[in-house]
Amino acid sequence: MMTEGNEKYPFPQRRGYKHGILPNHDQDKMDQALWRMYESWKALYLTKEGCREGELRVSGGNRYEFGGCSEGIGYGMLLSVYMANGQNHAHEEFDGIFRYYKNHSLPECGLMRWEADRNGKDLSEHVAPDGDLDAAFALLMAHRQWGSDGEICYLEEGKALISHLMTYAVNKPQYLIARAQLNNPDGLSWDYTMSSYQMPAYERLFAEVTGDVEWKKALDATYRLFNYFYQLNPDTGLAPFVFHLDTFGPGGGKPYVFSYDSCRVPWRIALDYLWNGRDETGLAHDYPHRNAVWFSKYMESLDWDFDRVSAGFALSGESVSMSFSPRNIVGMMAPAAMVDASTQELLDRSYEYLSRQEPMLEWPGDYYQDTLALLGMLTITGNMPDFY
Repeated sequence: MMTEGNEKYPFPQRRGYKHGILPNHDQDKMDQALWRMYESWKALYLTKEGCREGELRVSGGNRYEFGGCSEGIGYGMLLSVYMANGQNHAHEEFDGIFRYYKNHSLPECGLMRWEADRNGKDLSEHVAPDGDLDAAFALLMAHRQWGSDGEICYLEEGKALISHLMTYAVNKPQYLIARAQLNNPDGLSWDYTMSSYQMPAYERLFAEVTGDVEWKKALDATYRLFNYFYQLNPDTGLAPFVFHLDTFGPGGGKPYVFSYDSCRVPWRIALDYLWNGRDETGLAHDYPHRNAVWFSKYMESLDWDFDRVSAGFALSGESVSMSFSPRNIVGMMAPAAMVDASTQELLDRSYEYLSRQEPMLEWPGDYYQDTLALLGMLTITGNMPDFY
């Protein structure tokens, strides 16, 4: 299963991270558990349905009536580049997913339309740039993994996509990732954005690879934003789904709570610490650590019954939902436990829970929950290093 092909960094990575901790479990068994989950995930969600020749896509499962979205395409590219080795077809799958990305992009901005149905018909003329950010980062990793001398020049495609993101999805003068500078045919008010769009580890790498100092401005803006929520919620550090671009207060007509979308924030920030250590503000460590300390206490109140994890929380930490959503919440909170040894128990228990999960279309699975659980497993098992 683990023989080397043409990959420079074949799975399992066996590289770990410069910073942080791993679960107290046998590495071989962790790699095997991740591999099994990945293979099951692919069988359920990676499809040629609605694709042109040479394309692949990630199905959105029941949530998207088996269509899909740019978010899933970005996740598929991430998983393919990190799970590639001589015993699978991840390189070919990566290229197929990227071809789907390109063929469903808006020509005026080079970013992928948000949604398409299961037959390949585009359903939207706007973008949600988190999928584009993941795709751009995955292209940079593909350049390091396979080189750029083949049919697809990963480095140039990645740099072009990063340039499109700066032009169209980094909102000026705030320098936060948003949708405000794209065409808005529905006349919506886009003076708000989402916390899950802000990805400091990517912004740092984009600045390094392209030399574009504006990505450093985006990085600084990201940590200014998260410092606001860090100071606002001293017991939790939780960030809301959406917020107003200027005030960071409620905006966009969505509940100002930590939930389905913003659950990804702990993972996004923890990656910056795992790869790069403490940033200038200290938040790369302190923000996910505060999240993890709060979540540990919350799990203790549930007697560590992960199946009872709420689907939504007030920013102060109280549950505000009658529904449960454990796979995505746990999958994205587990990396936060990696930044400090004091949350080793949360990391170990989270791994034990996630490693038992089988991708499925019914609750507690489906596309979003299963994919975030898998990405969490990829991270906490030490298999998502920065190839740079």
